[in-house]
Amino acid sequence: MNLLNQIIGIFKQNSNERLNDRVINPTKEALKITLVYGFLGFLWILLSDRILYNFVQDPIMFMNIQTYKGWLFVILTMTMVYLLIHNRMRLLKNAMNSINYSYSELSTTYEKLISTEEELRKNFDEVEKSRNELIESNLRYKLVVEGSKEGIWEWESDSEKYYFSIKTKDILGYNDGEIDDSFEAWVNLIHPDDKNLAMSKLKDYFESKDGIYESTYRLRAKCGEYRWILSRGKALRDEYGNIKRMGGSHTDITKQLKLRDNLKREVILSESVIGSVSVLIAIWDRDGRILRFNSFAEKVLGYMEAEVLGKNILDLDLFTVNLQKEDLEELYQKIKTGESTRNLETKLLSKDGKFVDILWNSSILYEDNNEKIEMISVGTDITERKEMEKSLQYLAYIDSLTGIPNRVSFEEKVVKLTTCKEKNENFAIIYMDIDNFKHINDTLGHAYGDKLLKHVCEVLKLNVHENDSIFRLGGDEFAIIFNNFETKEILADKLEELLVKLRKPWVNKNQEFFISFSIGIVIYPEHGSDFMTLLKNADTAMYCAKDMGKDKYCFYSTELQNKIIAYIQMVNQIRHGIDKEEFQLYYQPQIELRTGKITAVEALIRWNHPEKGFVSPMEFIPIAENSGQIQQITEWVVKTALTQKKEWDKKGYFPIKMSVNFSGKCFAAVNLVDKLRFLISSMDIKYNEIQIEITETAFMSDLNFVIEIVNQLRDLGIKIALDDFGTGYSSLTYLKRLPIDILKMDRGFIKNIKNDLKNHDEIIAKTVIQLAKELNINVVAEGIETSEQLIFLNEHGCNEGQGYYFSRPIPAEEIESLLENHHKYLTNNYKYDDAIEEILLTYDKEA
Repeated sequence: MNLLNQIIGIFKQNSNERLNDRVINPTKEALKITLVYGFLGFLWILLSDRILYNFVQDPIMFMNIQTYKGWLFVILTMTMVYLLIHNRMRLLKNAMNSINYSYSELSTTYEKLISTEEELRKNFDEVEKSRNELIESNLRYKLVVEGSKEGIWEWESDSEKYYFSIKTKDILGYNDGEIDDSFEAWVNLIHPDDKNLAMSKLKDYFESKDGIYESTYRLRAKCGEYRWILSRGKALRDEYGNIKRMGGSHTDITKQLKLRDNLKREVILSESVIGSVSVLIAIWDRDGRILRFNSFAEKVLGYMEAEVLGKNILDLDLFTVNLQKEDLEELYQKIKTGESTRNLETKLLSKDGKFVDILWNSSILYEDNNEKIEMISVGTDITERKEMEKSLQYLAYIDSLTGIPNRVSFEEKVVKLTTCKEKNENFAIIYMDIDNFKHINDTLGHAYGDKLLKHVCEVLKLNVHENDSIFRLGGDEFAIIFNNFETKEILADKLEELLVKLRKPWVNKNQEFFISFSIGIVIYPEHGSDFMTLLKNADTAMYCAKDMGKDKYCFYSTELQNKIIAYIQMVNQIRHGIDKEEFQLYYQPQIELRTGKITAVEALIRWNHPEKGFVSPMEFIPIAENSGQIQQITEWVVKTALTQKKEWDKKGYFPIKMSVNFSGKCFAAVNLVDKLRFLISSMDIKYNEIQIEITETAFMSDLNFVIEIVNQLRDLGIKIALDDFGTGYSSLTYLKRLPIDILKMDRGFIKNIKNDLKNHDEIIAKTVIQLAKELNINVVAEGIETSEQLIFLNEHGCNEGQGYYFSRPIPAEEIESLLENHHKYLTNNYKYDDAIEEILLTYDKEA
C-alpha cells in the first residue's frame, strides 16, 4: 500500500510540473493584468482629454463627449480583461484535461498495483514461512550435530572442500579454525599406514554407484596421538552418476577397539590361566551341573573332565569325607543365592582313594543385566600346607637359633596375662638389648654373634626361675617376664642378681669378651594395660638406658616421656641454632712435649644459646648425631676452621695444623673426599696442615669402606688421628688395620697417672706409647692437667699433648695472643718449663 501511495504522489508531482510548464502562475498572471490595465488607464487619462480638447472646443459638447469617452474606456478595458482571462482559462482547462487524463490512467494503474500487491503479499508470506521453516530446520540440524556424540563431515567434490563439524574437531582436540576445510587436510590427518586403504575404500564407493560408504582409519589428534575413526556416509550424484556432494559421520571408536582387544586378551588370558594355573577350577550352572573342570583339578582329584562334565556336583562323592550331603546342599544354595563363600576348607576323596585338603573360594558370574548365569569355584591344594602346619606349629613359637620361645610366644603370653580375669596379678617385662652387638657381627662375623646369642640364652635359662619366662624377640633383643613380685626393689634385686651372671666375661677360642646390656623395665598395669603399650614403653625405657651410657637398666616413668619431649625440643633448637648462626668455634692448642712448641689447635664447637647460654657439646652433639643434623654442623665447623687457619696464615703466624673432629656418620658421607679437596684447594691451604680426628665408631659400620676413605685422604696429605683411643673394647684390632698418623690417648688413661696406687693407668699409658712408636704413629695425650702427668708423658716419649695444664679451649683472638707470646719465647730460646709457666701466666692475666 505504501508503494501505491508513493506512485500516486509521483503522478501528482508530474501534473503540477506540467501545469507549471504552461506558465499558469497566479501571482504573475494577476500582476500582468493589473499592470496592463494600469498602463492603459494612465494613457487614457493622460492623452484622451488632450486629444479630445484639440478636436472639440465647445464645453457642453466636450462634457457630453467626456461621458461617452468614459463608457468607451469601460468597454475597452472589459474587452482587454476578457481576452487576458480567456487566454489563461483556456490554458487552465487544457492543464485540467491533461490532469484528468493522467488521473484516469493512474487509477487504472493503481488497481493493477493493488492486485499485484496482494499477490506479492501472498508470495511474501509463503517466503517468510519457508524462511522460518529453514531457520528451524537449520537450528534442529545444528542441535543434532552439536549434541551428537558423532562428528559430521561433508565433501564437495567440485570445490574439494571437506567440512569438519565442531564435534569431529573436539574428538581430535582441535579448536575451530585449526583444520583447513579441504580434502587435502583430511588426507593429511590419516595415519600413513591407513591412508592407502582409506583411499581405496573411497574409490570403491565411487565406483559402486550405490549403497553406504563405510571406512575405518586413524586420524591424527592435536596432541600427536591417533584416534580410530569409523566413517560412514552417502553421496549425492548427478544424472550421470557422478558424485557432486558427499556427507556422513565420524565416530570415535578408539575405546571400543581397545576394549575389544583387551577383551580378546582377557579371553586368551583366562583360558591360559584356567588351563595352566596350579589351582582347581570348576565352573557349574544354576542347576549344579559341572561345565568346566581344569587340568589341575584332573591332576589332583584323578577325574578327567569328560568324566564329570554335565554331572551334578551333589551326585559326586568327592565331598563325603568331612562335608555331609546336607551341608553341601546348604552351601550350594548359599552360592546359588549370590552369597560368596571364602576360605572353605574341605577334605576330598580323590579317584585313587587319597585324601586331599582343598581350600575353596566360590562366587557367582553375572551377565550385564545382573542375571546369575554360572558359578565358579576355585580351590587350592593345601594338603602339603596342612601337613607342614603340624610340623611348623612348634617352630612358629620357638626361636630356631636359641631354642627358647620367640616374639610370637612373647606377644601371646603378654596378651593372655593382660586379658586374664584375675587382674590383681602383676608382672614385669624386662626388655634387654646387647650393647654393641652389631660391632661383634661386623668385626668377628655372624658366626661369633650367633654363639654369643646362644651363650646369653644359656645364662638366662640357668638363672631365670621356672615360674618366669624368657624370650628371644629377634636380633640381639631378649625379654623376660617376671611374675608376682611385691615391690620394685625386689624386682631390681632380682635383676641385679641376673646381671651379675650375664656380665661375666664370655670366652670363645681363648678370646675374652665383656658383655653388657641396656635394659628397659615396665610393670603391668602401672605402665600399660595392653601389649602394644607395654612393649612401646619398655622400648622407651631401654633406649633411655642406652642414652645413660649403656650397661644399665631403667624403669619406665613419665619422666622418660618428658625426656623424649625434651629431646624433640633440643632437635628443634639445634635447627634454629644452625639457621641463626648461634654456634662458634673455640680452639685448644696441642703442644710438642719435648720443645713446648704449639704444633696444632683442635677446633671445638660451642653453642651460645640465646636463653640457656653456653650449651655443652656433650649435651647437643649426641642429639645432632641421632637426628642427622651433625652433617650440617660438621660442614660449618670445617669451613669455619679452615677460614680461620687461612686468616692466621695471612697474619704470618708460624704454620700450625688445624684439627677437626668428624663423627662416624659424617665420615661416611657421600663425596667426602671431593668436598674436602675442593674446600681446601679453594682456600689455598696445605693439605698436610689439616688433621681429621675420628673415633672408633666411624669404623664400626663398614671397616673396609672407611679404610678406603682414609687412604684417599692420606694420599692428599691430610693427617688422620684416631681420637679417644682406649675407650672401645676392640681398639687394638683397629690400630692394627687402620692407616692412621696420630693416636690420641684418651684422658681416662691420663687423669690417674701418679694417683693410681697400683700404677695400672701408668702401665697402660707407657704400653700405648711404646706400641705407637713401634707402629710409627705419633701419640697425643689428651687431658693433661698436672705437671706430674706432663713429666711422666715426656719421660716416656709421648710426642704431643693437650689439656688444661696448657690451655683450655679459647676463642680465636685469644689463640692469636697465645701464638704471639709463644713465638717470642721460642725465638729467645726460653727453657721449656719456663716457657710453659710464662704462657700460663700470660693467659691467666688475659683471662
